[in-house]
Amino acid sequence: MQRNDNILLLMAFGIVFVVLGHKGGIGLFSDWFPYYSFHMPLFMFIAGYLFKENYVDSIKDYIIKKFRHLMIPYYMWNLFYGLLVVALKYFDIVKFGAKFDAYNFFVMPFVHGHQFSLNVAMWFVPQLFAIQVIYVLFRKVKKEVKVVDNE
Repeated sequence: MQRNDNILLLMAFGIVFVVLGHKGGIGLFSDWFPYYSFHMPLFMFIAGYLFKENYVDSIKDYIIKKFRHLMIPYYMWNLFYGLLVVALKYFDIVKFGAKFDAYNFFVMPFVHGHQFSLNVAMWFVPQLFAIQVIYVLFRKVKKEVKVVDNE
């Protein structure tokens, strides 16, 4: 795929608007042009624009690739933060964080992603993985189903 500087520029603007939105905006500009009204749809547009049709050809390979690139690093960080919270709770430094068990480690990231509190910024990774898998499955079904023209 050829490099597209316009898409890179859109991605950069999206990232800046996410940061500004979390910061609370900058003055009157954020009141007139609320960042949260468009930055997530902007990222969805970019993801759709960059989607390659050959992903649908091998769904198994696509899911494995996405799991390796998204969920393995996520679970590694989740393990680090889970053990950190366990240690901090053991030494009575913090009172927050869920119990470190298989349910909170594997299932809760897909429910709310705040189980260990310190890794709350990673809430979107399991949802991104799930949405990408659902999207490619929908594309596969759409490709398989023959549309009948009623003319």
